[in-house]
Amino acid sequence: MTETPLVCEPRHASWFTPEADALLTGRRISRAAADPVRAAGAGVPGGWLGLRWRLHGAPRVYYSDYAAPDLEALASGAAAANALAVRGLVGEP
Repeated sequence: MTETPLVCEPRHASWFTPEADALLTGRRISRAAADPVRAAGAGVPGGWLGLRWRLHGAPRVYYSDYAAPDLEALASGAAAANALAVRGLVGEP
Protein backbone atom coordinates (compact mmCIF):
# COMPACT_ATOMS: atom_id res chain seq x y z
CA MET A 1 0.00 0.00 0.00
CA THR A 2 1.12 3.56 -0.67
CA GLU A 3 0.19 6.92 0.78
CA THR A 4 0.35 8.42 -2.73
CA PRO A 5 -3.13 8.69 -4.23
CA LEU A 6 -3.41 6.36 -7.24
CA VAL A 7 -6.15 6.16 -9.85
CA CYS A 8 -6.81 3.30 -12.23
CA GLU A 9 -8.82 4.04 -15.36
CA PRO A 10 -9.55 0.58 -16.78
CA ARG A 11 -11.24 -0.13 -20.07
CA HIS A 12 -11.86 -3.89 -19.79
CA ALA A 13 -15.17 -5.05 -18.33
CA SER A 14 -13.38 -7.35 -15.85
CA TRP A 15 -12.39 -4.30 -13.77
CA PHE A 16 -16.04 -3.44 -13.05
CA THR A 17 -16.78 -6.39 -10.78
CA PRO A 18 -17.16 -6.60 -7.00
CA GLU A 19 -13.90 -8.62 -6.82
CA ALA A 20 -11.91 -5.99 -8.71
CA ASP A 21 -13.50 -3.25 -6.62
CA ALA A 22 -12.45 -5.01 -3.41
CA LEU A 23 -8.92 -5.50 -4.74
CA LEU A 24 -8.57 -1.79 -5.52
CA THR A 25 -10.15 -0.70 -2.23
CA GLY A 26 -7.78 -2.91 -0.24
CA ARG A 27 -4.80 -1.26 -1.92
CA ARG A 28 -6.15 2.31 -1.65
CA ILE A 29 -6.45 2.68 -5.41
CA SER A 30 -9.36 4.55 -6.93
CA ARG A 31 -11.11 3.46 -10.08
CA ALA A 32 -12.01 6.62 -11.92
CA ALA A 33 -15.43 7.18 -13.35
CA ALA A 34 -14.55 8.08 -16.90
CA ASP A 35 -16.47 10.29 -19.28
CA PRO A 36 -17.26 9.22 -21.89
CA VAL A 37 -18.07 5.71 -20.67
CA ARG A 38 -16.27 2.98 -22.64
CA ALA A 39 -17.42 -0.12 -20.70
CA ALA A 40 -20.48 -1.02 -18.64
CA GLY A 41 -19.90 0.34 -15.13
CA ALA A 42 -17.17 2.78 -16.18
CA GLY A 43 -19.36 5.79 -15.42
CA VAL A 44 -19.38 5.09 -11.68
CA PRO A 45 -16.34 5.54 -9.39
CA GLY A 46 -15.08 2.44 -7.63
CA GLY A 47 -12.30 1.08 -5.49
CA TRP A 48 -11.00 3.54 -2.90
CA LEU A 49 -13.23 6.61 -3.14
CA GLY A 50 -10.57 9.22 -2.36
CA LEU A 51 -10.33 10.17 -6.05
CA ARG A 52 -13.28 9.80 -8.38
CA TRP A 53 -13.41 11.38 -11.83
CA ARG A 54 -11.44 11.56 -15.06
CA LEU A 55 -13.00 13.79 -17.70
CA HIS A 56 -11.98 13.48 -21.35
CA GLY A 57 -14.60 15.67 -22.96
CA ALA A 58 -18.02 14.67 -24.23
CA PRO A 59 -19.41 14.03 -26.69
CA ARG A 60 -16.11 14.44 -28.58
CA VAL A 61 -13.17 12.98 -26.58
CA TYR A 62 -10.24 15.37 -25.95
CA TYR A 63 -12.09 18.15 -27.73
CA SER A 64 -15.48 18.93 -26.21
CA ASP A 65 -15.84 21.43 -23.41
CA TYR A 66 -17.93 20.87 -20.28
CA ALA A 67 -20.68 23.33 -19.39
CA ALA A 68 -20.35 25.25 -16.12
CA PRO A 69 -23.36 23.49 -14.50
CA ASP A 70 -21.80 20.08 -15.25
CA LEU A 71 -18.52 21.10 -13.63
CA GLU A 72 -20.30 22.65 -10.66
CA ALA A 73 -22.09 19.34 -10.06
CA LEU A 74 -18.71 17.57 -9.84
CA ALA A 75 -16.88 20.22 -7.82
CA SER A 76 -16.33 19.46 -4.17
CA GLY A 77 -14.48 20.73 -1.14
CA ALA A 78 -10.91 21.53 -2.04
CA ALA A 79 -11.05 20.60 -5.75
CA ALA A 80 -10.39 24.11 -7.07
CA ALA A 81 -7.71 24.90 -4.49
CA ASN A 82 -5.99 21.58 -5.18
CA ALA A 83 -6.03 22.19 -8.94
CA LEU A 84 -4.45 25.63 -8.46
CA ALA A 85 -1.80 24.18 -6.13
CA VAL A 86 -0.87 21.56 -8.73
CA ARG A 87 -0.56 24.25 -11.40
CA GLY A 88 1.83 26.11 -9.15
CA LEU A 89 3.88 22.98 -8.47
CA VAL A 90 4.38 22.32 -12.18
CA GLY A 91 5.38 25.92 -12.81
CA GLU A 92 2.27 27.17 -14.59
CA PRO A 93 0.93 30.62 -13.70
